[in-house]
Amino acid sequence: MSVSEQFLPEWLCENPIAYHPGLNWAMAGILALPHILYAVVWFKPEVWTNVFNDISLETFALAGTLGKVIQFSALTLWFWIIRPGGLCFSLLEGVELWRWLAFLLLVSFGQALNVGIYKAIGKTGVYYGFKLGRKVPWVTGFPFNVMSHPQYVGSTMTIWGAMLLAHAIMPAHLQATLLYLTAYWSSLYLFSGYIEHFY
Repeated sequence: MSVSEQFLPEWLCENPIAYHPGLNWAMAGILALPHILYAVVWFKPEVWTNVFNDISLETFALAGTLGKVIQFSALTLWFWIIRPGGLCFSLLEGVELWRWLAFLLLVSFGQALNVGIYKAIGKTGVYYGFKLGRKVPWVTGFPFNVMSHPQYVGSTMTIWGAMLLAHAIMPAHLQATLLYLTAYWSSLYLFSGYIEHFY
């Protein structure tokens, strides 16, 4: 019995519906939603500000947060459906030490970049305040002195760290699917960084 089986209700250890490859396409669409929203606000901020006026930044921050909640909820559901045994698994059994070390390194550094972004430029900077009529301080210290687009790099590092653990408990015939989905999600962050850098 896995550790999670001891704590989770039995119904979480069973797949809620049968897996169908079309679920991967649905997951890809859901992962893209926040990036599409960010692109729309980047290229057409006046549309957002015309609709939300004085609360445009707050509504964009809320929409961005809801996008993440939807993404991670959909990922949990996808994982529950795709993996035999549902959400019952043990990360303590069968996960090699190198995966744990890589996970800890990637997630720790990735989240340090993300926390650094919020401390450096706050919600106003993260959610395109300068596009929505707000003043955003120009920051050259951490994490901007480490790399370009630290928020996107940090998020991507966190995704790859989590993938290393998930890959270890995924059935062999679905490991490539997980790898492709992770690469696709990373490319969405690359796309967002490209837009912000060149446009």
